[in-house]
Amino acid sequence: MVLLSLSLSSIVLLAQTQADEEEVVKSLLQAGKKAIIVDNIGFTEDESKGFWPVYDEFQQIKQKLKTKGRSRSSGITWGVMTP
Repeated sequence: MVLLSLSLSSIVLLAQTQADEEEVVKSLLQAGKKAIIVDNIGFTEDESKGFWPVYDEFQQIKQKLKTKGRSRSSGITWGVMTP
C-alpha cells in the first residue's frame, strides 16, 4: 500500500512538473513573440499603450478558441460518424 501511494505521488509530481514546464515554455514563446514585434515595429510610447492591451486580449481569445477546439476534437473517432 505504501509503495502504491509513493508511486502515485511521483506520477502526480511528474505531471505537475510537466505542466509547469509547459507553462514556462508558453511564457517564453509569448515573450519572444512580443520581442519580435517590438524589434520590428518600433512603437512610440503612445502606440505601445494602445497596442499591447489589444494584443494581449487577442492572444487570450485565441488561446480559449484553441482549447475549445481541442476539447471538441478530442471526442472525435475518425472514420466513425456518430450523432
